Amino acid sequence: MAAALCIVAALYTFGAYRQLPSTPTDYRDFNAYYLPGLQLLRGMNPYLATYPAGTPIVADTPAWLMCFQPLAALTPYTAYWTWFWINVSALMLSIWLLIRESDIRGPEAVSVAALLWMYPPLATNFWFGQSEVFLLLPLVLMLVALRRNHDRLAGLSLAAATLLRAYPLGLVGYLLVLRRWKALGWTGVGLLIGSVVTILFVGWEAVAAYSTLIGVSRGSGLFGLSTTLNIGLGMVKHPANLNLGWFVKWLYDRKPSQPLPVVVTILAALAEISAVIVCFWATRNIRADDPDWRGFGLWIVTISLISPLSWYFFLCCFLPMLAGMAAAWRRQELSRPVLYAITASYLVTTLFPSYGHPIFPIWHAAMLAAENSHHLHIVHVFTETEFTSLALAWFAAFWFVTTARENTGSVS
Repeated sequence: MAAALCIVAALYTFGAYRQLPSTPTDYRDFNAYYLPGLQLLRGMNPYLATYPAGTPIVADTPAWLMCFQPLAALTPYTAYWTWFWINVSALMLSIWLLIRESDIRGPEAVSVAALLWMYPPLATNFWFGQSEVFLLLPLVLMLVALRRNHDRLAGLSLAAATLLRAYPLGLVGYLLVLRRWKALGWTGVGLLIGSVVTILFVGWEAVAAYSTLIGVSRGSGLFGLSTTLNIGLGMVKHPANLNLGWFVKWLYDRKPSQPLPVVVTILAALAEISAVIVCFWATRNIRADDPDWRGFGLWIVTISLISPLSWYFFLCCFLPMLAGMAAAWRRQELSRPVLYAITASYLVTTLFPSYGHPIFPIWHAAMLAAENSHHLHIVHVFTETEFTSLALAWFAAFWFVTTARENTGSVS
């Protein structure tokens, strides 16, 4: 089985690699990092600069753009492929750490590594040139540090992840339910130091512009109450955006230009608040060492659901949850609902893939044929595969936590 999975993973990797862009004009979301980084090198405010038509919106934190400046000093071609291999290295290191900490050995370790490597959102991340694969590494370092009682490293790792991508700040709630007060303290220290360093190197004007861009100065940007980051409304709304609030709004009216009643907006916000409350309730008695990273799984899926902008490649950060489930399955402690839900989540986007997946060209051609044949109802159904995968992952994570007492005796 391990040998067969290795062969499949090798073919999968070749197919995904073949779909990567070959020219600098087609580097997709990578340009949203490279061009602002170039503006910073020139002493300009990247959030106020004018970019060529078709360039992705600058929506990343000042700390992220600051860290990207060394790559912006290279040519676009060199920078892109350097970024690609940085991500490959980060992914390999993350998978190795997860398997080692999960105490999976021998052929089983090879099988789990192959399945993690072929997790469909990873291919989409590489295709877009996105950053969630890189973000996965500090999150894995946080989990490893927590397990080994290195709370300082855990807190600083979470602070780094938050400064780089913002939405991991929600994992502060995870540290709260674990009662890891020292790690929480070091998260605060890391955020403070990182913010000061960012302001010194980037400038207060850029930080203030970013705060305005995400809606902080207007008190919006939370629960989908604004079109944050100046992104077009069509992209902010569901199904492009997997945010739970926008999904609720989409259930009311699927027309992007249709104004929504206030009550629908309130219901959307309540749905997100409810998800957070359920997450707190389910993980309230989790052990401080979080066996199999059950608590982390539910928290990372929940904050991905409630992030004002939630893209499919956010699911890359679910790998620790998948590794924990594999470890529990190996000990025959994985309940059937969890197994069925996470398997379905994995298979949905494998059989009906997104950009970058080796079989996506075939699937894309089939959807274009359906659209040209005016079978739009079929197209609309399959636009929900990514959100379906995310929702199934949430239920799997929820059951993984709530069935821990039954399967392992106690989590408290």
